[in-house]
Amino acid sequence: MQRRPWPIKILFLCHLFAPLFNIFNSARMSGVGWLPYVQYKLNYSPTWELIALTALLPLAGLVILACKRWSYFAYIGIMTLVFAYNLYKWQLNPQLFQLPALIGFFMINFFVVGYFLIPGVRSVYFNPRLRWWEAAPRYVVETPAEIITHLGRHCYCHIRNISRGGAAIEFVDRGLDAGQDVTMEFLIEDKQFSLKATLVHTAEGFAGMQFHPCEETANLNDHIRKVIAKKYPERTDTPPLWESFKEWAQLLMTGRGLVPEMPKARTKTAS
Repeated sequence: MQRRPWPIKILFLCHLFAPLFNIFNSARMSGVGWLPYVQYKLNYSPTWELIALTALLPLAGLVILACKRWSYFAYIGIMTLVFAYNLYKWQLNPQLFQLPALIGFFMINFFVVGYFLIPGVRSVYFNPRLRWWEAAPRYVVETPAEIITHLGRHCYCHIRNISRGGAAIEFVDRGLDAGQDVTMEFLIEDKQFSLKATLVHTAEGFAGMQFHPCEETANLNDHIRKVIAKKYPERTDTPPLWESFKEWAQLLMTGRGLVPEMPKARTKTAS
């Protein structure tokens, strides 16, 4: 199972545990223990304030983790409510926060919100193809294939891996360009397939194929589930959790890693 990029996971955890930090910090600034502070809030605060104090930031963390178009706008909306709530509380009681602390809080949140405005981060939420952790499993099936263009030209290639949605191929023909609709024919485990597909991208003799939804594609998906998934190793981008974190930390030291990047491919042996 593939995982989300570390910057997204860390921001999720920060938002998830932010209410605990706020409670301990507010109790310290009020000169009381955290338990009496919580009891006071539960007894005397209106429901909307309890929701703002305990639920808004964890909810923002969850929509960050969703990585969808709707969650991008939901996050901006939730953080706007957080800004408005804290500004409202400060206007009611300026002694509650010292002005430098309030400015510091706003600066941190502006930087966090600004992070999601970076094109490389924003595109993960708007372009499903960049969310590699949602992709169907790819199986390392190396077999010859034939591509037939719309002009009837035959091109021979080699499938490197295949999934329910497409395949990665290697080819030597220079006449294959991204965006072409073609027919792809191949044999896997004594079963012949002829699928309509689109060359999604090409680079240095390799191409990514996206299969068109149809009955033949459904037959391939069934064959993958029943036969291929049990006999062939899965191409995976998921190292162990700690190893993944170390790789990301090393990447961060080089000045990269803040923007989500496609992890290196690995191969997992079939069971």
